[in-house]
Amino acid sequence: MKPFKSITKLLIFFPYYIFHCNIFFGLLFKIFYNKFNYKNIKININIEKIKLSQLSSFLFKTYELNDRILIERFISNKNKSIIIGAGLGFIASITFKKLQQKILLFEIDTAILENLEDNMKQNKINYELYNKNLIMTENLNHSNFFYSTNNFLENSIYTKQGKK
Repeated sequence: MKPFKSITKLLIFFPYYIFHCNIFFGLLFKIFYNKFNYKNIKININIEKIKLSQLSSFLFKTYELNDRILIERFISNKNKSIIIGAGLGFIASITFKKLQQKILLFEIDTAILENLEDNMKQNKINYELYNKNLIMTENLNHSNFFYSTNNFLENSIYTKQGKK
């Protein structure tokens, strides 16, 4: 992907921090809503490990925007789906609504599993959930890949050495 030019970065910077990543709007969302609705999908956000600034993305419906657009444009009932890093279940819910067939979910963070399963049941999603990494070799384990942080949206962003 071609990197953005400086002027484009400047134009994107302000809207991003005013709407998508704003502490004030995140606080409003947490106090008054704490659930996210998109079309016929309802997602409860009963997780403490989300920064206030990131909650504003739910208010303005920019959460997982790129993934959502790709799924809505290119997924059809001819496809099969595996969701790696199921998170809140939003992408899984959109995918199931497009496919109308069982989907496989992988989520390694046990702190968010209850919320994920509640969202799947609430949206009547036919799914199979695995609480582990999807790995291709048996001599690796999840501790080589998964690092929990105080924000589930940023888990595993840093290695044990503190580097991205």
